[in-house]
Amino acid sequence: MKKQLTVREKVLMCVLAVLLVICAYYYAFYTPVLQKIADYKNEMIFLEEQNVLLDAQVGKMNQMKSELDAIEAGKMGEVKELPAFDNSQNVMNSLSFILQSASQYNVSFSSVEEEESTVRRNINLAYDCTSYDAAKSILSQIYESEYRSLIKDVHMSCGEDSYHVTVEITYFEYK
Repeated sequence: MKKQLTVREKVLMCVLAVLLVICAYYYAFYTPVLQKIADYKNEMIFLEEQNVLLDAQVGKMNQMKSELDAIEAGKMGEVKELPAFDNSQNVMNSLSFILQSASQYNVSFSSVEEEESTVRRNINLAYDCTSYDAAKSILSQIYESEYRSLIKDVHMSCGEDSYHVTVEITYFEYK
């Protein structure tokens, strides 16, 4: 026995079938496609950020390369070589020669700091001079000496007829 569906039931069945097709399309195709688009947009943002970082690195590397080329071409002055380990006698001879114009001086060595392939020799230096130009000249000679050094913590005080200078110097050597 087959029952004949009424027009109203046929319309409801068609509406239900259309709703079922729309729901199936929405959950099976539309939602996953929207999710994939959102994922691709997030990935694109991440890749753009990575691209900006890599561009900055390339710029920095190009800058360093141009600085190295300038050093090799001699445009930035002479680069001092690092002397071999235990260069303390040569440093003392150099300081003794430079400090001849000082009225008095005191040199004290800190402990040697060793890293992978370099050694840092810290020196505390105090000296007295009769003029500002003499004090400045001594610092310039230390800076321009043949041994690679870092001058830091310079303090200068002025007395009645003398200038007192204290300075920390770090000399670098190969191990």
